[in-house]
Amino acid sequence: MTAKTLEGHTYGVTCIILLNDNQTLVSGSIDGIIKIWNLNTKQTLVALYGHLDTVNCLCLLNDNKRLLSGGDDKMIILWNISTGKSIKTFEVQTSSIKCLTLLNLNETLASGQSDGTLKLWNIKTGQVQKTMHGHLDCVNDLIQLNASLIISCSSDESIKLWNIKTGQCTKTLQGHTGEITCLCLLNDNDDDDDQSLLASGSMDSTIKIWNLSNGKCVKTFQDEHLKGITCLLVLNRHYLASGSKETVIKLWHISTGKVMQTLDSHTNSINCLCLLNNQTFASASNDFTIKLWSK
Repeated sequence: MTAKTLEGHTYGVTCIILLNDNQTLVSGSIDGIIKIWNLNTKQTLVALYGHLDTVNCLCLLNDNKRLLSGGDDKMIILWNISTGKSIKTFEVQTSSIKCLTLLNLNETLASGQSDGTLKLWNIKTGQVQKTMHGHLDCVNDLIQLNASLIISCSSDESIKLWNIKTGQCTKTLQGHTGEITCLCLLNDNDDDDDQSLLASGSMDSTIKIWNLSNGKCVKTFQDEHLKGITCLLVLNRHYLASGSKETVIKLWHISTGKVMQTLDSHTNSINCLCLLNNQTFASASNDFTIKLWSK
């Protein structure tokens, strides 16, 4: 695969998401600045200023007109994408925002906090609806399994499944020996959750594949990354990409657990991966750049 480079950030790039037009990328940085990029011209369209510290996560609302960002400044900001202006600020006050995911419930937002809690927010009012306790350390990633369940991973080396309605933890997965940094679903089937497989990446330099029906680890990918894994991305039903604290991205064959290709173009740790289309994905790094990888 070959890479093209987006340059413009002056600090490490922490997070990236693609807008629904498939031509616009949004990135967040350690300096608190959010940039919106035109992927055709490779140029910055607008910069969003409002965060006072690192932007850790980005979340696009379903209308494709508004964006949410969370940061180490303990704020969640709702943005108007077209104007680049903030609409509303949710002040968490007690802990940094490490991850965000939009739930399919009347514009409800879930956030993972540095204090180990998960919070459910009403986006319209900016108020917390529910706080979920269970993790003993920072919540690093969140994904929604279905209308009833969300999944979190933490620096406490555990993965938890949560009932959205009750706020209770329904299952805990354990097996990693380091902070768990990232999650992704390998096959998401709302009609039969027993068929769902979850991948997790950890600072123990391994990727584990979990059967969510019984909570068992069915496979471990290891002995490839030299440093901790920071991000995962499903490329298609056969391949999984991983980024790490080293400068490389590895492409894994999911069924065999073997590395098929190693991509080495960044000069610092990889923080985030984002699928652009079936031929292209993007990576964000502490080397201040975003790479666009294509076959």
